[in-house]
Amino acid sequence: MEIILVGSSIILVLSVSMSLVKNDFWVFKILEYPRLQKFFVICFVIGCWYYLWPIQNIYYLILLGSLIVCFLYLAYKIWPYTVFAKKEMLRVPSTDPENEVKIFSANVLQENK
Repeated sequence: MEIILVGSSIILVLSVSMSLVKNDFWVFKILEYPRLQKFFVICFVIGCWYYLWPIQNIYYLILLGSLIVCFLYLAYKIWPYTVFAKKEMLRVPSTDPENEVKIFSANVLQENK
């Protein structure tokens, strides 16, 4: 169980750390998108560290600390997309509902090579 916990912790820390690299190569870009999934998996692994394995070794403590830092970073990146964050687009009351047009515009930067 110890090997699985250490191995999964190292893989999770590396996957969060590699997404910080500002490079357009697919190995770095592919790790940016599953933030919510990594958030919940890191939460589960931190819980496993606390309940299944006593932290007696300094290396395990450093690994747990880096998992907590990754957890906080992902929480910071996910926060704007939750219902708790402040809305960016506020509703404007319509003066004439019969003659209104609603436009939603989104800009997605995508480079095709």
